[in-house]
Amino acid sequence: MALTIAADKSATFAGNISSSNGSILVTSAITAGATAGIGWNGRSYLASDVDSNIRLHNNAETSFNLLQFGGTTSSFPAIKRESAAIGIRLADDSAYANIRANIITGDSSINAAGILSARTGTAIPANVATTSLISLSSAAGFGFYWGSGAPTVSAAKGSLYLRSDGTGVADRAYINTDGSTTWTAIATAG
Repeated sequence: MALTIAADKSATFAGNISSSNGSILVTSAITAGATAGIGWNGRSYLASDVDSNIRLHNNAETSFNLLQFGGTTSSFPAIKRESAAIGIRLADDSAYANIRANIITGDSSINAAGILSARTGTAIPANVATTSLISLSSAAGFGFYWGSGAPTVSAAKGSLYLRSDGTGVADRAYINTDGSTTWTAIATAG
């Protein structure tokens, strides 16, 4: 082990540093060598194999379980590796946790084992708006719309509209027939 102090007063230490009181205070940065990592003795490690990538792994470098945020109980969230997938769990790993996001995009599919909700924090809009849309493809404006009053929004041909204040068999559901603002009522059961 060697401690080297340069002319600019920077210090380099080769070997292990240990502390009898359990902590070491560093007032600037801790930098690990390009092939080294930062870890806990016999436990988890942080490594950076290439610039811009950070790898979390166990002591054996064979796996990683849970990244907890703020605590270890069910009052806090965590990210868990689940084979080749990621799970958002409670920090005590007792159940899945909620996700709050502005937009969630799936390259293949988004599956829900329970209820899939959209715009639940917003009242049903009058005469529909483009924000009341569950989009179904890359085609602009194609999907399911909803609102009160007859639809007036421009949408892709074949789009469907559910009307919250429909009162008869001819004003509860509509289909767009021209790729613009023409909607034709779909007869529903009485």
